[in-house]
Amino acid sequence: MKKTASYLYLGLIFLFLYAPILLMIALSFNDARHGISVWQGFTLENYASLLKNEELMDALINSLVIALLSAVGACLLGTLGALGLNNVKKGRGVLMNFSNLPIINPEIVTGVSLMLLFIAVFGMKLGFFTVLLSHVVFNTPYVILNVMPRLRRMDKNLFEAALDLGCPPAKAFFKVVLPEIFPGVFAGFLISLTYSFDDFIISYFTGGNFQTLSVFVNNSMKKGIQPWMASMTGVIFVAVLMILLIMNIHDARAEAIEKNKISAPTPKKGMGYVKAAAAVLCIALILGICLPRVLRSDDNTIVVCNWGEYMSTGDCDFDVIAEFEKATGINVEYVTAESNEALYAKMKSGSGKYDVIFPSEYMAERMIDEGMLAKLDYDNIPNYESIMDAFKGMEHDPKEEYTVPYFWGTVGILYNADMLTEKDLAMMENPKDWSILWSKNYPNQIMMFDNPRDAFGIALKQLGYSQNTTDETEIREAAALLKEQKFYYGMDQFFEMIPSGSLAIAPYYAGDCMYVMEDNPDMDLRFVIPECGTNIFSDAMCVPATSRKQAQAEAFINFMLTAEAGKANTEYVYYSTPNQAVFDVLEPEMQENKVAYPQGTEDLKAFRERMTSWEAFQYLPVKINDLMTDLWNEIKTNNK
Repeated sequence: MKKTASYLYLGLIFLFLYAPILLMIALSFNDARHGISVWQGFTLENYASLLKNEELMDALINSLVIALLSAVGACLLGTLGALGLNNVKKGRGVLMNFSNLPIINPEIVTGVSLMLLFIAVFGMKLGFFTVLLSHVVFNTPYVILNVMPRLRRMDKNLFEAALDLGCPPAKAFFKVVLPEIFPGVFAGFLISLTYSFDDFIISYFTGGNFQTLSVFVNNSMKKGIQPWMASMTGVIFVAVLMILLIMNIHDARAEAIEKNKISAPTPKKGMGYVKAAAAVLCIALILGICLPRVLRSDDNTIVVCNWGEYMSTGDCDFDVIAEFEKATGINVEYVTAESNEALYAKMKSGSGKYDVIFPSEYMAERMIDEGMLAKLDYDNIPNYESIMDAFKGMEHDPKEEYTVPYFWGTVGILYNADMLTEKDLAMMENPKDWSILWSKNYPNQIMMFDNPRDAFGIALKQLGYSQNTTDETEIREAAALLKEQKFYYGMDQFFEMIPSGSLAIAPYYAGDCMYVMEDNPDMDLRFVIPECGTNIFSDAMCVPATSRKQAQAEAFINFMLTAEAGKANTEYVYYSTPNQAVFDVLEPEMQENKVAYPQGTEDLKAFRERMTSWEAFQYLPVKINDLMTDLWNEIKTNNK
C-alpha cells in the first residue's frame, strides 16, 4: 500500500512538472495561424517554419555562442578562483560567502548594476561583449561552488608527491589535480551553459541591440503565444531530453564497470586526449560557424527596432528585410522592443543604439521635444509622396520633419455575441458609450488594457472628457471609475482568451481584433466603436538623432513605403495603411473592411476632421504622467 502511495505521489509530482511542457509540445502541431490555444488541425509546418525564421535563428545562434563562450570563461575563472580559495588558511568561509553572493543576489540587481557599470563607468556600447562579460560574471560562482568540494576531498599530498618526483608544477596540475577535480569543473560548465542559454534578465539589461533567444521571445509576445514558440519549445525539450538520456546511460555504464558487473574496456593510449580534442573541435566548429554571424561588421549594417510581430519577415511570403538587403546591399540587424516606454528608456540610457525606430505618435512627440530624433532628408524618401493627406502634418509632427507614418488604427470593443444577453446584444448594435465594460452580467469575463494610457483613455471617454486632459480632477474621476469594475487586466492574453471563450468583452486595437476575428471564423465575434469617441492611433518610422547611418536608414524607410513591402506588412499585421499606393493594391474585401477602414468611401481626411471625438494621444506633462502612474498602481492593487 505504501509503495503504491509512493508511486502515486511521484506520478502527481511528475504530472505537475511535465504536463505544461507536454501540452505545449502537443499544441506545437496545431494548425493555427497565430494563437495556439484553440485546436485547428494537425500540421508539421510549425517545425518546418523554424529554420525560415531568420530573426529566431539569429537569436538562437546568439544564445548558443554566448552560452558556450561564457561557460568556458566561467570554468577558467571559477577553477582558478576555487584553487585560490582552497589555499587560503584564514577567512575562507567569509570569502566563500562573498563568492556565493551573486548566486543569492536577485538577477535584476546584478543586471542593472552591470548595465550602469558598462555605460556610466567604462562608456561601453552595450552588445555582444557586454552580454558575454555579464554571463561570465554570474556563472563563475557556480563553477566555484562545484569545484570546491572536489578540492576538499582530494589528497593534498598527491600534488606535493608529484613535485617531489620532479614533475613540473604545470604538468603536475594537469596530470594529478585536474583529473581529480574535473567532474566538478564539468558540472560547473554544464550549469553555466544551461543558465546562460536560459537567462533573460541579465541579457535584457546588458544587451542593448543584441538579442538572445529569451529576449527575442519576450519581445515577440505582442500577439500572444505564436505557433513557432511552441515548436521551438518542443525542439529544445527533446534536445535536452536526449542529452540527459545519453548522460544517464554513460553514468549507468560507469557505475556498472565500477561494481565489476561488466568488464571495463581497456582504454587505448591517448584516448583521453582524443576525447578532449574532439570536444574542443566541436565547440570550435560551432563557434566558427556562429561567430562570424554574431560579430559581422556593422559598417554597412543598420539596426532596426520594431515591435514584435509588426513586420512581414522570416517565414512570410515576402520577407521585407531580405528583399531590402537584396535590393540595396545594406544589411539589417532586426531587433524588437516590447513597449514605447521600454524603447524610450533604452534610448535615453544609451543602451539602445538604433538607426530606425517605430514609436507611436505620443512617444514620437516626446522624442522630438527632447531632441532624440533626427530631421529627415525627404529627398532620400521619394515614396513619402504616396502617404495620404490625412496623415501628413499630424499633431506630433506638424511641419513633417521627423516622422513617416507606418500604420494607423482605432480602439474599439470586440465581443462574443454568443456570450451576451439579448438586451446587451441590442445595445451593442450601436453603442453610445463604453458602459458595457462596467456591466455586472459578465463577472471575470471583461478585459481591460493592462496599461494606464489606454485604460484611462477609455474611462475618460466614458465620462465625456478628453483622453489628453491635464485636469487632475478629471483624471481622478477616471481612476475612481476604473476601480468600480473587477476587470481582467491583460494585453497579449487577448489573443488566447478570446478564442478560448474565457472573455466575453474586450476593448482592443482594431487591427488585432480583425486578426482574431479572421482566425476564428466559427465564433460570432463582432467589433464596434462607441459613438462617444475613441483613440485613433498611428505609429511612425523615425531615425534617432544618435544614428550615424541616416542615409541608409532613410533608404530603409523609403523601401517600406513601396507597394510590395507595404502590402506584405499590411496583410501580415492587419493594421491599416496610411499609404495610398499600398491601399490601392489591397484586395477589395480588405479595402471595404469597416474594422480596418471605418471611413468607408468617405475621404479619410474629411472623415477624421468630422470625427472630432476620435483623438490621437498626445504626450502629457511629467506631472500628469506621474499622477496617472500613481493612480494606476492603486487601481491594480484594488483589483486584486
